[in-house]
Amino acid sequence: MLDKIMQRLQRDRRLAVFALILSTVFFGLGSFATQTAIDAKEGVYAILGIALMAAGLIGQLLTLAALFRSR
Repeated sequence: MLDKIMQRLQRDRRLAVFALILSTVFFGLGSFATQTAIDAKEGVYAILGIALMAAGLIGQLLTLAALFRSR
């Protein structure tokens, strides 16, 4: 399944750029949620924010790998 996603991102550059922007937004929201939860001393929400940051980072790495992989 990951191969199909990577192939699709390699073929459609606009989709890859959109995925990169969306992943960056997820990372930013996760960072904001984590910092807010830490300030409010809410550990469960901090963990959810960290998970959102991780998902955003993984999305960024996969999208950049698809964009810069030699054709």
